[in-house]
Amino acid sequence: MEIIGKDLFYQHKDVHFIVLPETVTTIEGCPFYRCYSLEKILIPKNVTSIECNPFFRCSALTKIEVAAENQVFSSFDGILYDKDMTTLISYPEGKIDETYQVPDTVIKLNSECFGYFPRKLNTVIIPETVTEFPDEDMFIYPAMIKLVVQKNSVAEVYAKEHDMSYETSIS
Repeated sequence: MEIIGKDLFYQHKDVHFIVLPETVTTIEGCPFYRCYSLEKILIPKNVTSIECNPFFRCSALTKIEVAAENQVFSSFDGILYDKDMTTLISYPEGKIDETYQVPDTVIKLNSECFGYFPRKLNTVIIPETVTEFPDEDMFIYPAMIKLVVQKNSVAEVYAKEHDMSYETSIS
């Protein structure tokens, strides 16, 4: 199996942990959509393509792991990034942190990177390095999230344009 296709595991409610086969190279669409019991997944070294946020509505997901040998993707603190950590791909919806600080290496936030609704997350700190935002809202319920941004940054403009709660920080 080289491709994990769109909706392949759609609403599999009894799946808690997935280790994808080493032969997988592509994760299409939202193959794990509504896998409400999925807590952890391991992405193997040969995956070179991940479309959208494959873990949308995986409300129990607390950890996304990536094989260290993977040349395209990485994971830090259970969060999925590209290899250089310049693009945030997926923040697990089941993480219990109330605050998330986007690393200074990140310049791009993917569409749907925060999924449906992270359970406890209420504050996202966005550094000035982030200059690329999705065209639409990053959050299904933007009123539930406060952004902490740098004054006059692209993140502040994004918050204003999307009518999000935000505060500016001094750094």
